[in-house]
This record gives sequence, C-alpha cells and structure tokens, in this order.
Amino acid sequence: MILFLSIPQFSEPFTHLLSGRVFTTLINAGFSQRKRPLSNIYSVGPQHLWNCQQYHFSPRLYCHLSVTSRHTTRLGILSKYSKTQFYSTRPSSTKGSNMFEKPIVVAVEGNIGSGKTVMLDFFEKNVPEVEILMEPVDKWRNYNGHNLLDMMYKDPERWSFTFQSYVQLTMAESHQTKQTKPVLMRERSIFGAKYCFVENLYECEKMCKAEYDVLTGWFDWIVENQKPKIDRIIYLRTSPENCQHRIKERSRNEESSIPLEYLQDLHQLHEDWLVNKTRFSLPAPVTVLDANLPLDQMFKLYTDDQNELLTVR
Repeated sequence: MILFLSIPQFSEPFTHLLSGRVFTTLINAGFSQRKRPLSNIYSVGPQHLWNCQQYHFSPRLYCHLSVTSRHTTRLGILSKYSKTQFYSTRPSSTKGSNMFEKPIVVAVEGNIGSGKTVMLDFFEKNVPEVEILMEPVDKWRNYNGHNLLDMMYKDPERWSFTFQSYVQLTMAESHQTKQTKPVLMRERSIFGAKYCFVENLYECEKMCKAEYDVLTGWFDWIVENQKPKIDRIIYLRTSPENCQHRIKERSRNEESSIPLEYLQDLHQLHEDWLVNKTRFSLPAPVTVLDANLPLDQMFKLYTDDQNELLTVR
C-alpha cells in the first residue's frame, strides 16, 4: 500500500530548504498501529515502514510513504497540524493505478527534437523511483566502426533498410531490459520506430517494398513472440518548425542535413498514430503534451502532472 503525507506548502517546522531541494522533517507526526499511538513516524521501524522519500509537487509537498498493508489497520495523525493528512493511492475505478503501486513502463514518443531527452533527464533527476532507458544512439553511430545513422541520412535509398534493421534489433533488445525500479521511462519504443520512421521511409520511396515487407515481418514476429511491454505512451507534440530549431541548437553532425519536409512527414505520422488514431494500433493509452512550451513551463508541467503521467488507467 502506498500513502502520501500531504502538507500545506512550506509549513514550518515540517519543511526546510537545503541546496534547492525540499526535505521533510516529520516531527510530531505519526500513525496508530493497532490503536497504539506513535510519537514519531520513524519509530515505526523498517519492518513496518520500508520507504520514505519526498517529492515537491506545486503547490504542496508530498512525502511518499510505502508501508505494509497489515500495519495500516488504523491510520491517523497525532500532531497539532490539523491540515496535514494521509491519503491512500490504491487504484479506484476512476483514477486508475497510481504511480509506484506496480511496475510500469512509459514510452516517450515524439518527433526528432521534440524534447524527449530533456523530459527523461528531468524525471531521472527528480523522481528516485524512475529509471530511464535512452535510445541506443551510440550503437547506431558505431556498429563495428560503421556510423549507420550518418550513412542513412546521407544516402537513405541505399542505407535506410540496413539502418532500420539495426534499429529494430536494438529496440527489441532494449524491450528485454530488466526493470529495476517501479517506473521505467524509455525514449521511444519499437512501435514508434516502425509506425513512424519505417513507414515514412517507405512512403517517401527511400525503402523498397521488399525491404519494407522484411522489416514488417520481423516486427510482427517480435510483437507476437516477445510482447514488448508498454503501459503508457506520452506524446510530446511539437511543431516541425520547433523541432528543426532545436535540432540546429544541439548540432549533431548526422542531423545537420535534415530538411523540414522530413520532420513534417514524421509529425503527420505521429499525429495519425497517437492523436487521430487513424493508422496502426495503440499498444497503450496515450497522454498528449504540448511540447512547444518554453523549458521552464515544461518543467512545471512535468511537476504538476507527475501523478497523471506515471499512472496507468
């Protein structure tokens, strides 16, 4: 069972700031276990309270408490701070299964330059229960000395099948990665690689029908037999123009020649798959975020909507 201690923002002596992070001092707070009051919540002991971590959600501070269900017969607050309250995050018919209650996998999908890396870095640094899995770009740039990514961009008619074959292989491998934390957030998925990037290369006639059919056959086999797990998709919806601007800012050598038309085609495929839902099946529910916002507003969005983003309905 997962509980949250909800405290009005910055109410002393509960909170104090240290090096820009919020730490919670649970003085005079506790709960009754089998009607026996406890003067301090830490006195419960590790056998009853096995995790205590803090998160800063605007405009409140939440302290995440994981306790064994058999020790929550009675739950109350024994402090004078009447506005402090406990509430459970057990799944309900309307709210779904809350974050950290069971292991979930979240795929962050979006165009090139949509802000996926920034989002994943934010959650990795700010939510200890989240681990991230980035696209294996380093492998694509150096496979036995071959920069397949660069080769594909320079001559897509010749190298798109080779590159996408290796992308599909590395994506299949990454979906087999053992999850070590309650939430795994991954950069794209094998579904996005196929439904957006492979489809785009085929529709732009950079890949012939035989090559496309081979990739599709392998994709169908992987999905059927390996069953890649995705519990939620977050779509960072970004205009092709903004994507192009960000690509220029980060200055990857391989991406220097990407035309706006290519980004526009990819954008439309993402829209048709994740928003319009007119092409391809969805492996999981989709949350759409406006990723055209400035970075500080995106960080606020990630903070304010953190529970929603890490929830499975």
